[in-house]
Amino acid sequence: MSDGTYLPQESAVLWDMEEAGGNWSDELEHVVGNVLWVQVGLSNTAKQAGLPVAQFVACNEKVLERIGVVDLTGVQLMLPVGKAPARRTVGLDPILAASDPANSTIVPVEIDGGEDDTCIRNVTQIIDELTTACARDEIRFGSAAISQSSSYLFNELAGMDRTAWMGQSVGRIETQVSVREFSLDTSGHLAAHIARSCQLAGVTSSVLITLRRDVVALDLR
Repeated sequence: MSDGTYLPQESAVLWDMEEAGGNWSDELEHVVGNVLWVQVGLSNTAKQAGLPVAQFVACNEKVLERIGVVDLTGVQLMLPVGKAPARRTVGLDPILAASDPANSTIVPVEIDGGEDDTCIRNVTQIIDELTTACARDEIRFGSAAISQSSSYLFNELAGMDRTAWMGQSVGRIETQVSVREFSLDTSGHLAAHIARSCQLAGVTSSVLITLRRDVVALDLR
């Protein structure tokens, strides 16, 4: 640093890498299902600075660049909102300004708090907070409902079932969001907003956030 002081290397670490994998192939047309999954642990820095959702998603995008063109169907993140503050995110204006209006879409969203019923008890507060926080980016959430169905937007991989991490779900929030484009950037932005809204509503456990839409081709090369 210019003032002659230095931070220890570990102070810049936002997460501790644990496991990762994916359904990859040398032939892109054969890459289906869960193309990438990653399990990490929060570092001490992140526990103080805040959940590094945007940074984590950006890191995953760099990994996907090695594949090339990805048909992104959806994104799922389990975030420990009780372990670190969920900070207000910066706006998406620089990204969305260049987006094609033809790519506007409606994206179904699930917010599952597992055995903690705080999410479903405070669904109105969570959706109202999301609507207010995302208004600047012209992102609009629709009405919400509580579901106890076993039919999810995504099914987890074997050995990574949500119940193993969050206990038996007592219900989840189902809603939808209107966005000008569906991408890793917007997905990470939305997940960070959802985590913050859940935290403001009093959630102190983990939440599983799932966004899924019809296939849209992303050229990440």
